[in-house]
Amino acid sequence: MKPPSPRAKILRLPSPFSVMNYLQKPSRNFLRSALLAAGLALLTTSLSAADPEQALVAKWTFKNGSLTSVPGNIALSSSRPFTPKSQKGAITLSDRQYLIASALNSEKFPALTSGVTIWARIRMDALPTDYEINLLGLQDTPDTGDWSNMVFSLLYRPVGGDVTQAGFSFLSRTSNGTQLGVGSSRFQPAPVGEFIDVALVFDPAFNAASMWVDGVLVTSRHHDALALPRFGGLGIGQLKSPGSLMGVTTYDEIRVYSRALSEKELKALKPTQD
Repeated sequence: MKPPSPRAKILRLPSPFSVMNYLQKPSRNFLRSALLAAGLALLTTSLSAADPEQALVAKWTFKNGSLTSVPGNIALSSSRPFTPKSQKGAITLSDRQYLIASALNSEKFPALTSGVTIWARIRMDALPTDYEINLLGLQDTPDTGDWSNMVFSLLYRPVGGDVTQAGFSFLSRTSNGTQLGVGSSRFQPAPVGEFIDVALVFDPAFNAASMWVDGVLVTSRHHDALALPRFGGLGIGQLKSPGSLMGVTTYDEIRVYSRALSEKELKALKPTQD
């Protein structure tokens, strides 16, 4: 007769409750603090190593003249019947032409009010002659009227109608009614005929809205609000007023991320190669 087989040893892990009770003892303060610090360090490392592509909400490359984003399947359209000039994976908008992605709104994407990066590769082919214009940004309503519709927007702002003293700027409104803008002394000159990479970043962790050009911080504004107000869509080529003369702007690519990208991440962004 065979002897009975020895009973397999079962490894029993402590329950979470027993671990918590163990750590609650005063003599375990040091161990509890060490575990907490290690957990925070692991979380920070995980967040900093997060791939920006995981936060990508929409990307327009305008390949073959398409006005629909991939990912997101969000279309840019206009209430006015016109076809944007398309060439080599880019579109060009001239005077009084604009497009709206009304499906990219705060009701469908509420997380964007708590942190967002809008990145674009654009080229000024002909500078506007007067007024502020909204080249790209989140807006309250899909309206061609007053600039107060702008929620977080890249602007071109001539000073007194003199285009030689103007350039890129931004405007941001926050959920507590604060309006943040950039004065004339903080404009970024707009080169004509050259593509540049522009990013607008709203970062609630630092209570700041900022503008970056080619991965370099141009200017930022700090405030007390932790969120942007509601918005009704993303607009490009939107005018401040019907009397504005927009000039000609070419958009090679536009991206929207659902968090504030870091300086390192912004410097690493490259346009899509068709």
